[in-house]
Amino acid sequence: MTAVVSPMRTRIGRHIALLFAGCALVPLVAFQIVATMSIRTQSELQTEDQLHGLARTSGMMIAARLDRIRGELRLAASVAEYQVETGESQAIDAVYPFLAEHARSLQLLTEGVPHVLFGDSVAIPLELTAADEQHLAGGKAVVRFGEGATAITMMAAVAPPAVDHLLVVVVDPTWFWTSVELSGPGCEFAACDRAGRVLFHTSATSPDPEPLLTRTLRRSSSGSLDWMLDGVHHVGRYWHLFVQPQYRADLLVIQSLPKAGAYAASDSFMRWAWLFAAATLLVAALASLVQIRRTLEPVFALRHAAERLGRGDLKSRARVSAKDELGELAGAFNEMASRLQVSIEQQQCTERELVESRDAALAAVRAKEAFLTNVSHELRTPMAKILSSAEILTQLGPDENEAREEFSMIALDGARDLNGMLDDVFALDNDEPVAAVAVEIHRLLETLLDQTADDLRARLQIDVPGELAPIACDCATLVAAIRRVLDNAVKFGPADTPIELRIVRSRRDVTIEVTDHGPGIAPADHERIFAPFVQVGRDQLVDKADGTGLGLALARRAAEACGGTLTVDSALGGGATFRFTLPAVIVEHAEVESR
Repeated sequence: MTAVVSPMRTRIGRHIALLFAGCALVPLVAFQIVATMSIRTQSELQTEDQLHGLARTSGMMIAARLDRIRGELRLAASVAEYQVETGESQAIDAVYPFLAEHARSLQLLTEGVPHVLFGDSVAIPLELTAADEQHLAGGKAVVRFGEGATAITMMAAVAPPAVDHLLVVVVDPTWFWTSVELSGPGCEFAACDRAGRVLFHTSATSPDPEPLLTRTLRRSSSGSLDWMLDGVHHVGRYWHLFVQPQYRADLLVIQSLPKAGAYAASDSFMRWAWLFAAATLLVAALASLVQIRRTLEPVFALRHAAERLGRGDLKSRARVSAKDELGELAGAFNEMASRLQVSIEQQQCTERELVESRDAALAAVRAKEAFLTNVSHELRTPMAKILSSAEILTQLGPDENEAREEFSMIALDGARDLNGMLDDVFALDNDEPVAAVAVEIHRLLETLLDQTADDLRARLQIDVPGELAPIACDCATLVAAIRRVLDNAVKFGPADTPIELRIVRSRRDVTIEVTDHGPGIAPADHERIFAPFVQVGRDQLVDKADGTGLGLALARRAAEACGGTLTVDSALGGGATFRFTLPAVIVEHAEVESR
């Protein structure tokens, strides 16, 4: 691996970096700051001018619509005045259909009593102040804006200066507030009154008028503001629609753009400008670093290789491609490191072989001692029964036939136990494979029950599905393995509890489960119980269970010889479940053992 040179660790590298910062970095950064600030300011001014023009245009459109309604209301007033004088009741919408297109209803209030001329007959609540009546008496109209653009009313006197006959028109808000015409391209439009009520908006959520009211307190005609719309920062421009002299109402119209979209062009330019400047600086810095590294790399490579070799890295080499004296020095260093590596590796290999030989010898001695200890301990019990019974038999008189028969049976039991123990030890050392054939589960269970004692057969609870695929095994071997697990359940489970034997099938396997209700097995001992001569959960000196500790080891070996597995699932106090998992076979392609 090539040694990494850090130019800033050298005086030459520090001098070049200082020169680079003074001559290139500082002027370039200063120019970028001035340029980007100028561009951003110009972009903000253009955006404000655009929004100001849009706000003014939308305000003039609203004023034009108010004037249009006022003009149509004047024509309607002439008809209404004629109807009042003549008592005729012709509908005004038939006379002036344009008013009917822009309004939802028109009512004539005669001394406070409403007369519906056309449209909705809902009463329109009016609370006129003295200033409103004076305004109406001068032949002008009064406009009222309701909440949320649902109610826009305009009223005017039929025959000013008298205000006992008033025409009240309810303007259609869907015609008055037209978002397509009022909002600029890509903009959000909103209209508020001077009290801060939002009369109309095109955003998804109603805007907060607080920033607008704060700005208009300082500047009433127009201005810019920042506010949040639908969780997005907007830059906006408001314009004061001063129609107080004509309609006794003032409106604030606002056009706003998302900041991200309004300044997208300038932000993109500044981003690319800074990226270009950073790339230029980076290229210049990298070129300087590369040149310094090329100059100092051989020296640093030799130094780092020597440091790693001193720390024990025998594969450390100085990779120097220079063809000068430093390259020759690196070659000599690498040759010395290679000879040192070969010598040390040979020494380490010899030491490992000696350690492995010692460990193997110690393991063999321990295994031999453990085997002899376990076998001698297990052989002493039946031998003691035989020897003690034989000694007592030699001391019995000729007429003590009953005692002679009893101790003869004790000696015979000891001899049988000794013979069975020796068979288990020899079976543990037998690695010969078994001949596996297809065996029916029901036939396997019949053979098992035939070889099971009556007291154990009475405790068995067998659960077998109706249809089961045969399994590949040696019937006698598998039956012997299951019997060993059942004997284990009898030894460690209470005498009055059942022993469950169930068959579980899956797509490819058949599982034989044996469950007891004994003291259970700790999870840490799940594998230890399958070791030869091992019994867990009891003191082996004073509370050892009957048996040699070979039953489960032989049962697992038998399961594996049949191509399956034997596992245990248990916890302390919860009994134990032993599972034989054996491969299922297809009946059409296997010879099923039926005998």
